[in-house]
Amino acid sequence: MRRSVFRIQILLSLFLITVLISSCSQIPSSITVINSITNEEKKAGVEEHQKLETYADDSGSIPLERLFHYLGYQAIKQVSFNNADGYHPWKEIASGTKWLADGSISLNHETIRPDKINVEPDQQADSTEFSILDLAPAILSALSLPGLHDSKSPTLFSQKATHVVLIIMDAFGYLDVQKAQEQGLIPNLLELGKPKMGLTVYPSVTNVVTAALITGVEPEINGVDQSGKRSTKTATIFDQLRSNQKQFSVIEGNSLYLTNLKAEDLILSTDDNQNGTNDDEVFQNAINKINARMPDFLWIHFHGIDDSGHTFGPWSPEYIQRVQAIDGYVKRLLDASPSNTLFLITADHGMHSGSEGQRTGEHGNLIAEDMLIPLFIYLKP
Repeated sequence: MRRSVFRIQILLSLFLITVLISSCSQIPSSITVINSITNEEKKAGVEEHQKLETYADDSGSIPLERLFHYLGYQAIKQVSFNNADGYHPWKEIASGTKWLADGSISLNHETIRPDKINVEPDQQADSTEFSILDLAPAILSALSLPGLHDSKSPTLFSQKATHVVLIIMDAFGYLDVQKAQEQGLIPNLLELGKPKMGLTVYPSVTNVVTAALITGVEPEINGVDQSGKRSTKTATIFDQLRSNQKQFSVIEGNSLYLTNLKAEDLILSTDDNQNGTNDDEVFQNAINKINARMPDFLWIHFHGIDDSGHTFGPWSPEYIQRVQAIDGYVKRLLDASPSNTLFLITADHGMHSGSEGQRTGEHGNLIAEDMLIPLFIYLKP
């Protein structure tokens, strides 16, 4: 009997040890992330992993990019793990690199355990003139309305206007604008002057950026911080416009990424002529709204550059055709609008060429191609 009890105690002890080892293996070991330009070091371990667990998959893996963003990186050029195998261009490995539950890193389907990660930030992000978060207070200020209590003070301009038109050129980032300028594709946009270079929010996907734009606060605050979330927790410019009896209209593609709008404020645009894009329908719906009665605030969202980039690739003939078409629509919208209309023309994000196994064009990563956005500001006299 005593032997049986002793054996049970041994087995129980072994079981508890196994559970303890298994539990400990799930606690991330500390990693030192080093800025290779400034040599600033930041450590990431248990506390950081727990704060980012909302972004983990079923296995507990978190995109390593989430950690970099949490540590303050806005755009990354390349990274090195323990300096063991040189630097990896971040664009090429970002989507598949994970921070695992045990503190190791999954890189190219291999598991490594670095204690140091050297990160070279893209210094273009240090020269930006605005953030996508600045647009909400700027729009309200231009219409002489009070800002949202959680948003930043307007810093973009001091002009007041009777009407404000916001044009979003989906996926036409700042670096794309520069390339289009070199190729002579956007003469009408360039007549408005040199665009400002700014930063969008991470992850640079349309629903997350749209929520940041209309609230003026970061995704972690407004509640829309990843794909799939469709309603903000904080007030929006539409709430402020409505409470101040301002007329506004939102001209969108064939769907809306957020549910903050009432049906009467929204006009969806389907590809009625089946020409492969709904940009022409977005444009026509906007012209119809301007001609019928110009609202105080008009939102116009062209999706064709993004759609063609995903399907055919950035700078494919189809992509270029969309760029040129939208440039032409901008001129016609300017011509149709009344005087003292302020135009803000921007993008929600940029786009980069996809890696193997991805769509032809992709976005959503902490790289300059995705994170840098343009802003044209023009007050029609």
